[in-house]
Amino acid sequence: MHAPYGSLGRVAASLGLLTALTGGMLSLQPGPVARVAQPALLPARVPYRLVSGVPSVEAQIGSGAVLRAALDTGLGLCILAEEEAAKRGIAGGTSVTIATPLGPIRGINAAPASVRIGRLQLEGVPLVIANYPPGIPQGRQADLPDLWLGCSALAACVVLIDPDSGSVTWLTNESGMPRAARLLPVSLSSGRVEAQCRVGKGSVRPWVLSTGTPATLVPSDIPKSLNLPITDEREVISPSGEPVRVGLVQLGDIVVGTVRIAGVRAVSVVSGNDGTPGVVGCDLLLRFKVYAAVGKSLLGLIPRKGAL
Repeated sequence: MHAPYGSLGRVAASLGLLTALTGGMLSLQPGPVARVAQPALLPARVPYRLVSGVPSVEAQIGSGAVLRAALDTGLGLCILAEEEAAKRGIAGGTSVTIATPLGPIRGINAAPASVRIGRLQLEGVPLVIANYPPGIPQGRQADLPDLWLGCSALAACVVLIDPDSGSVTWLTNESGMPRAARLLPVSLSSGRVEAQCRVGKGSVRPWVLSTGTPATLVPSDIPKSLNLPITDEREVISPSGEPVRVGLVQLGDIVVGTVRIAGVRAVSVVSGNDGTPGVVGCDLLLRFKVYAAVGKSLLGLIPRKGAL
């Protein structure tokens, strides 16, 4: 399992934010979606690499310097790090609250941007300026992607993430799903991808499917209801000052939509927060090739060579 953003402790701090942030805050509902400037140039293929366990590509905002851009189906909006926004002279406007796989965070709206990734040119990309994930010390932000491309950008075309070749291919929205793909019934909540999931013999509930979250996060009531032991426990202090205790749990099987995945380890909050959402992270999703047609509310998992 990829260590979440470099360590269990750092994602624990992020999870701790849920206690402080969820009370009385409304999630921003994404509106505008980016568009492809020159669809005739698709398909376009670029390499990706894992940055803190997250698939990331090289991108440019306007004619600016190259930055690292994560691809995250678990975000409705696109988030630019505060330091990068300051470097590029990108100013913010009104304050907003953004729904993320780690709970809501505050940010500042910026003007829609032009983003280039290889031959792909996206126009009208909605941007929010914020530091994500939350709870990461300022000095460690350099270890993370500079830009997080959420569904408001990914919906402009079809995205195929291929761990076997280490590449991302951008296809037109008219492209058909590969025959080998195992189709997941998904929905968009707050603009991000969700699917019905079940752990063991537990109940079915919606989980966020996040290609930008390195580890799978299990709601805290599930290990309790299934009497699953939690190991490697540790306590962290969230930025709000709230103590949060987290650990690792062996879930066995999880059914994501119609796909059963075996041998799942996940992060769970042990105490200090009872509202942790379920998140299927890229530690599980990248066991497959991921075909994301966000604009059509379709997601397919394609078996990899020798996997599962």
